[in-house]
Amino acid sequence: QISSGETYTPVVKDEPVSAGDVIRTKSFSRAEVTFADRSIVRLGENTQVSFREYTFDEKGARTGALLDMERGKIRAIVSKFGAGSTFDIRTPNALGTIRGSDIFVSYQKSATNVLSLEGEIITKSRGSSSQTVIVKPGTTALVPPGAAPQAPRPFIALEKTRLENETEPAVQAKEGA
Repeated sequence: QISSGETYTPVVKDEPVSAGDVIRTKSFSRAEVTFADRSIVRLGENTQVSFREYTFDEKGARTGALLDMERGKIRAIVSKFGAGSTFDIRTPNALGTIRGSDIFVSYQKSATNVLSLEGEIITKSRGSSSQTVIVKPGTTALVPPGAAPQAPRPFIALEKTRLENETEPAVQAKEGA
């Protein structure tokens, strides 16, 4: 479902998403948003993301992106971009700045988890701690509620597989089947 204001309406394939829109998925639903710069954000079940900002320069290169994730799980496959461009994802307790990456972010039970498959995500708490950790490829980090991010550790294959399965686009039935 998508909202540009107070009410949500069902999303249809190829519907444009604009800055200020909020997309939420319910149980048994998922969504995928592909941006003009070929960056992709996949939303798992029971996820809500506000697309606060997505800006381009006069040549069409992305200059900044800001997504607020209220709950759920996402996979962000972020295209490479020039110096000075940012791609930030905020949860209620953490902020991550992505550097040309394929990453997962989840926010559940007041904690944020970040896992990097490719590239890195600079992660910090939105609370009083100023500590920052860099989650590099093959690692994951947790930001507990009201605390600084934990040191990144290697992720196990099961964590990666679970997140991939939970954020993959839903399989659509073939026409005539």
